[in-house]
Amino acid sequence: MDEKPLLKREKFYKIAFISILWAGILLRIFVYCRNISFWGDEASIALNLMSKSYLELFKGLDYLQVAPPGFLILSKFILNIFNPKIDYIRDLLLRFFPFVFSCLSLLVFYKFSKKFIKDKKTLLFASTLFAFNPCAILYAAQLKQYSLELLVSVVLMSLFYRIIITNKIRIADFVLIPLSMWFSLSSLIISASGFIILLFKKSFNFIKLLPAYLLSFVVFYFFSLKSIKQVNYAGMYHWWSTGYGFFDLRHPMRLFIRFGELFSFDKTSAECLGIFFIFLILFSLIFSKKFNLLSKVFLSLPILITIILSGLSLYPIEARLILFLLPSFSIIIALNDDWKLRDWLISFFCIASFSASIYYSINPYKFYTSSREVVRWLKNHYDGKSEIILDNSWHRYGYYLQDYNNIRLLNSSCSPYGDLCKSELESLNPGTYYMLVQGNPIDKLPKNIEIKDSYSLYSTILYFKKK
Repeated sequence: MDEKPLLKREKFYKIAFISILWAGILLRIFVYCRNISFWGDEASIALNLMSKSYLELFKGLDYLQVAPPGFLILSKFILNIFNPKIDYIRDLLLRFFPFVFSCLSLLVFYKFSKKFIKDKKTLLFASTLFAFNPCAILYAAQLKQYSLELLVSVVLMSLFYRIIITNKIRIADFVLIPLSMWFSLSSLIISASGFIILLFKKSFNFIKLLPAYLLSFVVFYFFSLKSIKQVNYAGMYHWWSTGYGFFDLRHPMRLFIRFGELFSFDKTSAECLGIFFIFLILFSLIFSKKFNLLSKVFLSLPILITIILSGLSLYPIEARLILFLLPSFSIIIALNDDWKLRDWLISFFCIASFSASIYYSINPYKFYTSSREVVRWLKNHYDGKSEIILDNSWHRYGYYLQDYNNIRLLNSSCSPYGDLCKSELESLNPGTYYMLVQGNPIDKLPKNIEIKDSYSLYSTILYFKKK
């Protein structure tokens, strides 16, 4: 048998894997170094980091934010170590760990998937889907915990897979698995899946691991999670209920849209991609002979638990909150059998995901509010005495205005501009004001407001005189 074609094929796959890995990292470097200004949630987390002690970060955050304490401690630590005074550098610094976690997840996933997948073509598909997911790339450059949750998910799946398949347990497992919940709330779902499988396999490792894990959970619950729930549960429940964040059998398309939003932020394309995405997952789980039953259960159980929890209104299925399931999604889709259309369909999905990654890296969608830029304009034009007006989404601007005291907060939202905002502006005393708001309401302001100067990007700053 001629070995030359085989060697050429091996060389091709080696180059392809290296190219995918580096392209995924370079795309993350691009979005990180672009360093767009903080949006609302990022600014809210940053304000918590700057105002709370390390101990207070375990007890729940202000401004309706939830993040695992381990992520918050790491972020505050790097902020305290360098303490930059320039907001551009501070933003870059606070996003450093999410960027590093996102890059590390590529390496860990590749190592994990090589143990799970033996076929090089299948491994190439899985690596492409994981490396070029738009949502994963987006959160490589945001002060949010989702890159860390994705990394923890891959690590936990690797550990449990080894324990389940080889029945071998290591000392590090008694540390990493119990500690995972401190750095990733979604790790509870991955760990629950692993323990359920160990229980049904009647593995003695279930008994070995459970005491340390339960001890960590009890400490975590009473030291942190209980306080987080008391501070934020009611507000978060209302937010996700009104924002269609929970799975509901009465609205079956919601699941398709939410899963599709992992690849597109446009509702129509997300719906189409979501239908196609779920079809590939179900087809692979039902018909693929590359799966044995244990592998199917191992990969699909975290997805099933997440959907059940969402149906019980305990866990939202927003794209960023199911990003930790990306390892399962990537492998399940890639492991479709060699039926005629298999390569074409999966190739189409890989191309769609790659194209969306490029598009959203260049066009950062709603997360770019230009708050840092408009505040910089204000600092260069501020007259030193006029009040600065912010609406109830003030955090994105307040984060950059921490040295200013002459700030008035409105009770209503001026984005989109509405009657409540108009009423509050009409009640202002005569004088000059600066108002920062997302969008541009310049044509909708009350008639007794005279615009004297303005600057607009994705946000707008108006310098006006109230008659």
